[in-house]
Amino acid sequence: MKTPLKQAVCEYLEEKTLDGDQLAALTAMQETSRGPAGVARRRWGRAVFGWSLAASAAIAVLAVLLWHPPASDRERQRTIAEEVVVNHLYMKPLEVESAEFGPVRDYFTALDFVPRESLLMSDSAADLTGGRYCTILGVAAAQLRLVDTAGGVQSLYEVAYDPEAHGDIPVLGDADAPLELYARGMKVQMWVERGILFALTGE
Repeated sequence: MKTPLKQAVCEYLEEKTLDGDQLAALTAMQETSRGPAGVARRRWGRAVFGWSLAASAAIAVLAVLLWHPPASDRERQRTIAEEVVVNHLYMKPLEVESAEFGPVRDYFTALDFVPRESLLMSDSAADLTGGRYCTILGVAAAQLRLVDTAGGVQSLYEVAYDPEAHGDIPVLGDADAPLELYARGMKVQMWVERGILFALTGE
């Protein structure tokens, strides 16, 4: 049976940490040693101290991971949903205005990807009105604004897809439907196309 991670960490810490007698003996050796042999012993003592310090640092990292494990895919996606909904509700002014995708796409020269028209949105009745820079999880992204025939406003976000940061999100063509989440009472759809993560929310 495998040893639980908490127990393994504790056992490793006990194994790598000097006890009181060992530390006292090492300190006495360093204080009383003289001559070439003493220098060698002091160097050995410093090496042991360095190894002990490195082991302690490793234990600290393990402890952090143990008590604060990495966020799950769902937790990361909920964070994204919350962020895009807040950006949508805040409704900052557009930085570029156009009903044509070309001029809007060409505005985003500071991104590390080229914004694309989503195939999933090709049959949408919403019309593009413009866009602005925003961020998703601290990474520069494009926020496009759409208005449907009833006057409802939608926000479509695009950012370079990073599976480690964003988690496992349906890829268009490989999945039946986008991922759907709710944040602050609003639906958020997420999917991936051509290496770009799309997130859609709005009225």
